Amino acid sequence: MLSPTFFRSLGLFVRSDFLNKAECHHLKEVIRASPMADATIVYARTEDQKAVDEQLRRTRRVRVAAEVELSISQKIQALMPELETHFKVELHDIQPTQFLVYRPGDFFTMHRDRDEEGRNQRVASVIIFLNSGGAEFEGGTLRFFVEIAGKPQPLDFVPQEGLLVGFRSEMIHEVQPVTRGERYSVVSWFI
Repeated sequence: MLSPTFFRSLGLFVRSDFLNKAECHHLKEVIRASPMADATIVYARTEDQKAVDEQLRRTRRVRVAAEVELSISQKIQALMPELETHFKVELHDIQPTQFLVYRPGDFFTMHRDRDEEGRNQRVASVIIFLNSGGAEFEGGTLRFFVEIAGKPQPLDFVPQEGLLVGFRSEMIHEVQPVTRGERYSVVSWFI
């Protein structure tokens, strides 16, 4: 398993214990008790042009209470100055936070969070893991594709409870299929 330190050396922003064990446990309980729906893929800039496409992405998006979403969004947004410095970019706002559950068989194929035309304006992506791979679930690895010696190399980032990873939104990545248990995460994007 590659360490968070290794991914930092590749330019990713990594914050261990961004959420503590109690916060992660609480959020998992909230997620389990909240309504879920199939997560969609946005095909254009407008929200009305999105659809469920299980060939590209199969996961569940959870609608948590507004105060829970606001609390986590504010905590993520507080990182904006650090992310601006780290990525040497100017960030203006945060997009709505998503709470996700990956069950056995769920995945997200290779993609970029910023589309090639730049319609969605995403600059930096953030993922917070609410549970650890190997302990509560298997599979579900976050795989980045990084150019090393002129060739794209897959590098696997195994989720760790409470850890936050940030990366440039044009970076290619995917979520490998979950094979056992449930993988819980929170995602958001800075524009």
